[in-house]
Amino acid sequence: MSGQSDADRALQAWLGIESWLREHSPRGVSDLNAPASEADMMALESASGLLIPEALRVVLSLHDGEKGSSLYGNDFDFLSSREMAEHWRMHVAILDHLPLGALAGEFDPEIMSECDSGVRPLIANRMWLPIAENNGDVTRYIDFDPAPGGHLGQVIEVDPEATTWRVLAPSFGTYLADRRASLGSIP
Repeated sequence: MSGQSDADRALQAWLGIESWLREHSPRGVSDLNAPASEADMMALESASGLLIPEALRVVLSLHDGEKGSSLYGNDFDFLSSREMAEHWRMHVAILDHLPLGALAGEFDPEIMSECDSGVRPLIANRMWLPIAENNGDVTRYIDFDPAPGGHLGQVIEVDPEATTWRVLAPSFGTYLADRRASLGSIP
């Protein structure tokens, strides 16, 4: 796997997830949206100012999100490119209403203990691209602004209510490969 690109890792993991779904959860396959068009992906990039990583672009070109089967597990819905742009706009709009301390990441030391190394403990960040959400308040992002020790393009989970910031994987391809592995083997 060392010579494999992140996009190849994502494609291989995605195909494995789809195969698992066909075998164990046919409704999950039917809940997958049609492919995103190049125009859909360009609209997301235009709205956010962020370039979609190739690994995510590969997956969006197969399926542009889902209709709610929680493909990413733990009730996280895989957002379509349109929903990613909407969530990004909503999260960035929060920045205009936060006190300066929240923007600077000035948090109580007890709260900081719930923040993985490499993640900025912010409520919102223009450099985070939402890819999945749970209950409208817990979001998984591709992080284009990691804290020292983090990885550009890492997948993070931010839960402002529980005040947790977690690194889930160093890249989107690895995140999908981990998700595929969590499903178990296909008989």
